[in-house]
Amino acid sequence: MKAHITHRVPLGDRAIEILNTVKPFSGKNNIFKTSRRKDVPMSVGAMSMLLKRMEIKNATVHGMRSTFRDWAGEQTDYPFEICEQALAHGLKDDVASAYLRSDFFAKRVSLMEDWASFVLSECDGR
Repeated sequence: MKAHITHRVPLGDRAIEILNTVKPFSGKNNIFKTSRRKDVPMSVGAMSMLLKRMEIKNATVHGMRSTFRDWAGEQTDYPFEICEQALAHGLKDDVASAYLRSDFFAKRVSLMEDWASFVLSECDGR
């Protein structure tokens, strides 16, 4: 995390399935190694470069995060704070932030399950 604050992420069944698939190729400290010899974190621009190599011109990494946020705000009844916490966003209101001690993990489990169901419903063969 760029703010060096721990951000726990609830993973759904499909995410765990993907992680188990790539595990033989993972490093000791990082899921996705940057090279065969080095077990170092990916660079900030690694995902953008992946989209470029895949010749995907109508999507950006930030756009994918934005898509999640739009879906959560428009298609669900999850509270604003939970949706923002899912993206590791801080609240703009300093007073509210000072009193916000929870990361809403239990509630984010349901949010992420609903997001996975939505995303997979848009995939062919699912």
